[in-house]
Amino acid sequence: MIKDEAAKIILIRSIEECDESAIDTKDVMIALEKAGGDVGQESWFMRYADYLIDRIPSKYQPIQQIVNFPTAILPILCVIVFLVGLGTNYFGPSGKIHIIINPILVLVAWNLIVYIFLLIGIVFTSTPLRILFAKASQFTVSSTDSLKENKTYKNTTTKTSRNKLKVPWVLRKVFLYVWMAIFKIFIVTTHKATLLASVAKRFWNHWIVIAEPLLISQWRLLLHGCSIFLTLGTIIGIYIRGFFFDYNVVWASTFIKSEDTVLLIIKIVLGPAIFLASLVGLDMQEYLDVTTLMSSKGIPAAQWIYLYTILSIAIIFLPRAVMYIYDKARIRHHGQNIQIVFDDYFRNKIEDRLGTFVHQTVENCFEELSNDVADFVCEGLYDNQIVHEIETFRNEGGKIVDLRSRITKKCKNYEPEIKSYMNNAVDNFEKSIAFNIQNILNNIPTNPTVDRNILNNTNAIATRDSENVIEQSIKTVENKIIIIINTCVTAAIVATFGAISGGLGESIGVAIITGLLGTTGPIGFIIGAILGLVAAAGTLWYGKEKIKDATENITIPATILKMVLRESKYNKVINEGRNNIKNSIKEELHLKFEPLLPKISDEIWTGIKKVW
Repeated sequence: MIKDEAAKIILIRSIEECDESAIDTKDVMIALEKAGGDVGQESWFMRYADYLIDRIPSKYQPIQQIVNFPTAILPILCVIVFLVGLGTNYFGPSGKIHIIINPILVLVAWNLIVYIFLLIGIVFTSTPLRILFAKASQFTVSSTDSLKENKTYKNTTTKTSRNKLKVPWVLRKVFLYVWMAIFKIFIVTTHKATLLASVAKRFWNHWIVIAEPLLISQWRLLLHGCSIFLTLGTIIGIYIRGFFFDYNVVWASTFIKSEDTVLLIIKIVLGPAIFLASLVGLDMQEYLDVTTLMSSKGIPAAQWIYLYTILSIAIIFLPRAVMYIYDKARIRHHGQNIQIVFDDYFRNKIEDRLGTFVHQTVENCFEELSNDVADFVCEGLYDNQIVHEIETFRNEGGKIVDLRSRITKKCKNYEPEIKSYMNNAVDNFEKSIAFNIQNILNNIPTNPTVDRNILNNTNAIATRDSENVIEQSIKTVENKIIIIINTCVTAAIVATFGAISGGLGESIGVAIITGLLGTTGPIGFIIGAILGLVAAAGTLWYGKEKIKDATENITIPATILKMVLRESKYNKVINEGRNNIKNSIKEELHLKFEPLLPKISDEIWTGIKKVW
């Protein structure tokens, strides 16, 4: 997730935690609808935040710009430190520069110390050393975790992250107050200024957790830029004064008066610089007159200023410029890869949505089940058997009572097929629910308990990186969750449908056949339609009185049936019959089992909440 998107989510969260009245409830409900049913941690909350961000009070809008504050103030800080550098040469004796203790060499020494600490940090955070430390701390992990092995890892993501923060305290504490001070200059203070400060503080506390690598790179960028401009100001300040004043380099010390000792100190401290100067054609040996250097007048400073400039370029400008470019690239990278920390806020926010999703999933899957059953019966029974009987009756004629009898027999004989198919359909129903729920949970990071057996495995820690060990444990838990979801779905369906006597497939089969053959069912509709058409034309042959008393026992000639059920009319009756059978089957299934769906959903959701 990119930086600006993450900032929106964190700002909405901070407002909801500190100032619930700031966001209208109606807007929240609409935002939940806009977020949709795809309840993924990032994409879902991004849509949720996108809708609300324009509907929060205007005073909170600038808070999200805090994320750019560390780098936004870089130009200002560079100007300030440049001016400080210009004035540093005024701190020493007027017209004289100490050959060792001067602003430029102090900056060089400070930068060398920084480089040493950076190098130590790189060495001690390397993979081999981390594995060594993991092995060393193995026994501590084993002894302490044995007391907690039955406790679930829950709601500690944020706390754990805070305990391991590497963000400098200047960023964690000072920057927020600096930003607030600048921000208050441009706004009118109101009675709600406390809420503004609370939201800003909450936002910043959340931000330093999820954007730690980005903030560290921003902090280093500030240090590199300020170091370069402070040194540049110092050098330019010396050169400016050198144009208008007579600068001399001196040695002044209360305790060190020996020329040999002074010469040794100069060679130790400035030896590398003198060597670098020689590479560019500047021979400093002829200017190294210790006797004159120790006098009150000193020696001309021009060549030494050149030496200090070369040293600054080699020790400060070039390394800092390289690190500046490197951290600039890291800022771009980290700014495109912000990872939201999944904690209680996100969990509670989407829990209700997940509950709704489970219920909706069960309903959608049951709708697919009823459609599949209806299509199966229509194709296997109606299209392949019943339509054939109607076609034969139309072509050969006969009694409607015989047609009804034959269709009834076909339906009864097809009952085992329906029973068998229903058992398979229910299995697919279970798998479909589990698949859909697992898909949505895969988009939501969880806080699984790390498998203690893996963490306590000496060989695992000795041979693999600790991050791989944790990744393996998480995959193990994810597999367990998949199994539990499948178990929950199956148990819920069995517990709910098991109350139906005679077995699920048989029960549904009976219900379907009863619905098909009923007087108001689709078969009754087809026969009624045929009777209606025959009755409309039958007066030509039998007269009104006889048709009135006629029953289904009348033998209808094929000629009359073909005239009455001409091709277009016949196709219409068949199509309408097919639609009625499909709708009848779906209605029968819904009537019998739809009241049980909420119970299935509740059973599944209860089981999932235990592991999610």
